[in-house]
Amino acid sequence: MKITKDKKSKQNARQNSGMAGRFVQLQDDIRKKRQRNESLRVDIDALLAEYQNRILPHERQLVQPMSALLQRLIDFFAMKSLTRWQRDELVAWIHETLELLGRLDSEAAQTMGKAFNQQLADYFNVSVEQLDKIQAEEDDIEAIVEQLFREMNPDADDEGADLQDDLFGFDEPEPALESKENQKPVTSQKPTPAFGEDWIKSLFRRTAKILHPDREQDEQRRNEKHVLMSQLLTARDAGDVMAMIELYTTHVADAQAEFTDAEYQDILTMLEDQLQRLDEESDDIVNATPFHHFLYRRLYSKQKAARERKIKAYLAQIDEDVQAQMEGIAALRTLKDLKMALEVRLSHFDDFDMSL
Repeated sequence: MKITKDKKSKQNARQNSGMAGRFVQLQDDIRKKRQRNESLRVDIDALLAEYQNRILPHERQLVQPMSALLQRLIDFFAMKSLTRWQRDELVAWIHETLELLGRLDSEAAQTMGKAFNQQLADYFNVSVEQLDKIQAEEDDIEAIVEQLFREMNPDADDEGADLQDDLFGFDEPEPALESKENQKPVTSQKPTPAFGEDWIKSLFRRTAKILHPDREQDEQRRNEKHVLMSQLLTARDAGDVMAMIELYTTHVADAQAEFTDAEYQDILTMLEDQLQRLDEESDDIVNATPFHHFLYRRLYSKQKAARERKIKAYLAQIDEDVQAQMEGIAALRTLKDLKMALEVRLSHFDDFDMSL
């Protein structure tokens, strides 16, 4: 397929169908989203550096009170008078605090994790080696404790469990989900462009004729075309038809008039697909890791001044958290204090869940 040259009739047809306006709009959207993604990538990298250099040293003030809180909670775990739901909530609290501590000080988290494992092993009358084996098979601490409870009470009847075990109705069975093996894979139905090898060769030759640097007398313009020609060659070698079309339509006069309506429609489809990929690229930048997502959610803004305000607010929040941790430790003097704190945790979770 070769690029046709009946310009007037094809151009009129496209203007009547609105394809020319759609083409220009899509190209503009793609340009803006590329700029957005590049700015987002730069801003997230800057936030990572800002966190390492400015926020993390401040945040490490939490290591000592977190470690002290963990030691207090671990000591409480062995208390016999705790009900099942209280012990489960205590495990969740310990696990959450260990995760937070691990982000700030991995050695401190490892030390406290070993202390908790020893307490678990002592409570369930198993060796630390047996506990490590269970943990190797199951990485969810709540599931590990559940398994240990079942092994300790093999004859326990879940149907007749204490009402306190299901105080908030969280143990109701969930509806069965269809297994992944039976689920049909989701496939996108994208039309295959009608661009053949001859069409692509014709596109390349016509673009190269305009972009070839040897035709330029001005040195600066020759250098610019050298860069563009390199991009064209790279696109051809990679089979990137969309990049070739972009170079063609950007640098060849009346380029849009050179396509048939069918070719034009395929190009519009490719541009729409490219827009979707740019949105997916934006999501990938933000969600590269859980920590990237955290930085984006808590500290990101398009404006530098707004990012600085968020950073200062977060630093102030750290100071408040340190004070709250110290006050919380001081308030956990007795088992009664712990039980009240566990009820508060569950009530907060219940209130949050009901508001969704």
